[in-house]
Amino acid sequence: MSKATPIVVDLRRWVEDTCALPRNQDKAEVRTLAAIVTAGFLVSMAEPLFYLFLVPESLVSRVAGMAPSVYLVAAAFSACLLLTLPHLVALLCFPRTLHMAWPRRMAARGAVGAAVVWLYLAALATPLDLGAVEWAYGLRAMGSLLVGGAYGVSLNAQQLRECINAQTR
Repeated sequence: MSKATPIVVDLRRWVEDTCALPRNQDKAEVRTLAAIVTAGFLVSMAEPLFYLFLVPESLVSRVAGMAPSVYLVAAAFSACLLLTLPHLVALLCFPRTLHMAWPRRMAARGAVGAAVVWLYLAALATPLDLGAVEWAYGLRAMGSLLVGGAYGVSLNAQQLRECINAQTR
């Protein structure tokens, strides 16, 4: 019986030292959720690019064809995707750099830019009489604004923390 006890203690210590139990579990969970939201947003930016370039008969392609240039619409979606990518890379690969605000600031701009592009496509879709496509694009614009709002809340909280820390020093 006494020989089994050290194994249990050693096993518990080993489990505590593994990555299965993160040291700052709350921060790890928030970072994971932020990465999932950011990855989902990136997929929502890649999808219209997929349709624009690979499915020319899609509704997105038809609506974007009403713009002065389909390539400008594609460039806008690409820019929004590229603006968000550094934030995802920071979340996944460099968690110690999350104190830097510029990746989230860029991601917020990308999300607001995506909302503008979706609203532009909604306006272009209105005279085409394609059913409720303009409403679907409006919902995508709202989704982009929600993601941008989440980034904005995070940035504001960081700035507030920095102000409070500066005052207490």
